[in-house]
Amino acid sequence: MYQYGPSEWLLFFYFYCFCGWIWECFYVSVKQKKWVNRGFLHGPFLPIYGSGAICVLLMTIPVKEHLFAVFFMGMLGATVLEYMTGCIMEKLFGVRYWDYSNIPLNLHGYICLIASIGWGIFSVIMIRVVHLPVEQMVYWISETKRETLAIFITVIFVVDFTKSFQEAMDLKELMVRLTEGNEEIRRLQKRIDVIIAVLNEEKDGIWEKAEEGIHKYSEYVKEYKERTEEKRLEKRTIKEDGMERYRQWKTELIEAASHFANGLSDQILWKNKEGIDKELEMTKSSIQKLRSMFEWNRRKEFVSSGKILKRNPGVSSKEYAEALKEVQEMDKTK
Repeated sequence: MYQYGPSEWLLFFYFYCFCGWIWECFYVSVKQKKWVNRGFLHGPFLPIYGSGAICVLLMTIPVKEHLFAVFFMGMLGATVLEYMTGCIMEKLFGVRYWDYSNIPLNLHGYICLIASIGWGIFSVIMIRVVHLPVEQMVYWISETKRETLAIFITVIFVVDFTKSFQEAMDLKELMVRLTEGNEEIRRLQKRIDVIIAVLNEEKDGIWEKAEEGIHKYSEYVKEYKERTEEKRLEKRTIKEDGMERYRQWKTELIEAASHFANGLSDQILWKNKEGIDKELEMTKSSIQKLRSMFEWNRRKEFVSSGKILKRNPGVSSKEYAEALKEVQEMDKTK
């Protein structure tokens, strides 16, 4: 093992990435009862398995003759790698591509005892059964062809990784925007509730004059919630136009709020009610901010996000849980 060159290490890495991809696709496809091209990348590679295999090889080189040592060192190395990879990916992309939070004896959801034992068993099987034939297969190829093959696969891998990385970043950008928009809508709703509460107390004719705007806004909020729930239950196909429909609903909600605020302006400002004036101005500011948010074109980010979510149906997010759920709902098919 000490004599492996760069091309051999690369070919080992890609081979075990491919084996991991086969295993994950089989497991998830059976679970989902449909074919799932599993993994972070588009192609038949799962880097966490390839990285884990290389880590196991490096960790077990000094102790490969001792079965228990292979199990323990492989388990330790792969577990540390899995924890670090999970932390980095969640920090970078805002989502977890695997989560052991519901499994007993887990650490922050990134690793768990069962998975670590699995890594140990995998280490023993790989070192004692699998790797020798793989090594012989690699060395069966001439050195020139090994180097050419390693370079060729590396180019494909880098291109795939670059594209997949951008999709993951697009998903994060989309979730950030949706989170900001949803928080602003909640603030807008609270401000309008305050204004309505004050108007209810005034009883001086302002309520009657503003009734049309308030009624329109309230009715739309109710209709918006009903339509959202209907889409969730029916699981209608939205796909690429999902973001357009979503943005249209949110835009209508904003316009209804704008109609409400503008309808109140003339009736409230002349009364010089400082508290209402302040809330009304903040409401108009929120409306303007929301308009700018939803004028931003997110179609590219939505399409990219849908691709990576299809390959990783079990992703989760603590920071962007609500936004991730919205994207997942919009991407559902019949």
